[in-house]
Amino acid sequence: MKPGSLAAAPDRFIGRLRELASLRVPRLFQNLLPFQVIPLLFFVLLGVGLYQQALRPSFPPHHIACLPLNEEVVLSGHLARPSRVGPELVRLYVAVEAWKSPEGWRPAGGVLLVSAPPLAAPPLGTGLVVRGKLREPQALNNPGSWNQPRHLAAEGIFRQLRLADPGHLVFLASAKAPSLAERLRGGIRSILQDMPPDTEAIFLSMLLGDQGKVTPEMRRNLSRTGTSHLLVINGMHLGAVATVTYFLVFFLVRCFPWLLLRVNSIKVATLAAAFPVVAYAHLAGGSPSTQRAEIMVLTFLLLMFLGRLRDFWSVLALAAFLILALSPLLFFAISFQLSFAAVGGIVYLAPKFINLWADGASFVDQGSGWRKWLRGVRRRLLELFLVSLAASLATAPLVAHYFQVVSFFGFLVNLAAIPLVLMMALPLGELAVLAQGLSLTPLAKILLDIGQIPLMWGYGIVTWVARLPGSGVTVSTLSWFQVGLVYALLLLVFPVRRSSVTWAGAGLAALVLAATITLPLVRPPQAGEITVLDSNAGLDAVLV
Repeated sequence: MKPGSLAAAPDRFIGRLRELASLRVPRLFQNLLPFQVIPLLFFVLLGVGLYQQALRPSFPPHHIACLPLNEEVVLSGHLARPSRVGPELVRLYVAVEAWKSPEGWRPAGGVLLVSAPPLAAPPLGTGLVVRGKLREPQALNNPGSWNQPRHLAAEGIFRQLRLADPGHLVFLASAKAPSLAERLRGGIRSILQDMPPDTEAIFLSMLLGDQGKVTPEMRRNLSRTGTSHLLVINGMHLGAVATVTYFLVFFLVRCFPWLLLRVNSIKVATLAAAFPVVAYAHLAGGSPSTQRAEIMVLTFLLLMFLGRLRDFWSVLALAAFLILALSPLLFFAISFQLSFAAVGGIVYLAPKFINLWADGASFVDQGSGWRKWLRGVRRRLLELFLVSLAASLATAPLVAHYFQVVSFFGFLVNLAAIPLVLMMALPLGELAVLAQGLSLTPLAKILLDIGQIPLMWGYGIVTWVARLPGSGVTVSTLSWFQVGLVYALLLLVFPVRRSSVTWAGAGLAALVLAATITLPLVRPPQAGEITVLDSNAGLDAVLV
């Protein structure tokens, strides 16, 4: 043995261990160990431990959750959120203030969900008295059914009441004038009454968050084409408002050179974009889904204001932290999962798709005139196509899990529907709301009349594609294990750094996924069962 070899043995041993680790551990996870994974696991375990506490918290003595169940009580309060009017019933969100005990009225607290027969819902803040039996939200025992208790608990609702007799609900007259937001909602509703039913339903959904006039046929068309997000006020709606405002203010600032020399046009446009986002969310009633979208968009605008334009993962992390800090149960909300999956898919997959396409095509800006302009347009259209494809791939497993539908044309339809509906019709609708707030009702009507043109073009494309065979394929409900396998397959097929280990992992994930899908089909069914689901369109029966 040579001198010094014994002293160098530990270094050689450690170097050999590092080589083995680099061979056996995929490079995708090397940058995550150990400092990033350990806090992540800690917060996951902490969230699991606090799940039951968030689902069944400790209520104060005066909370309505402490009142007796299945016994008739009389409650008084006021409407705390915009009502959801449907074809069969209306959902009222009541902030309870007092209840009538045998000894008289006593203070109470909490939010109560009241389901009543169809009626004209009064504005927010209206006082009311309701009589009925309190009951605890119950989840259906059907496999894959909607977890109503968890959904309502995320909104701070732990008791509900269903009215059979409309006479048990009395609205109290008030001398207090309705708020500006309520006057705007009433004015927009009165203008939209003269429009076609489909236009009225979509505008009410996008502007006010009211889906009461959306028909089952409209929901089916949107579901088959992967465009159901158009009806729900989410990050895409608020992001479209922020984008239009940002570029409009940026263009106006650049029109004045003396102003451009004195202010930062990017920061001014970013700050200006935050105001319509907050106003839009307030006008829509501040529902939990709208609040999540508002936090996400404002977080992105904050990082833009700070000059961190490309730090998208920080945007997602900060937005998720703020949302889940307010309500940990929102992690299980469908809109929360779809929103973050779509944005994460765009941030992670879209650049890889663009780079793969760029390797096989040349976008060098040679020449001049209209040829250069056409090449630029082609490149932008291709980027939009790949971004839509990335978002559709990232949300497809969750859509299949929750809605049992996979749309093969969704990313193509979104290329036309999003610019027409969200980038053209929605800003015109917001300008109509602003005009209505300034008592310019004729101008608001003109803006809505113009806005319905791109709106109906977009919905016409959705309707036409929904009738094509194969536009929406019904699939069996994916289990969470299968959803995880699909996401693992996407990560391993498009890894941060490609290696033989990632290819082997992708093949293994694809093999296991194929086995979980085909094995239940090979085995003959032992018995038949009928599952009845209470869906938005009524009662649906599934025979297995």
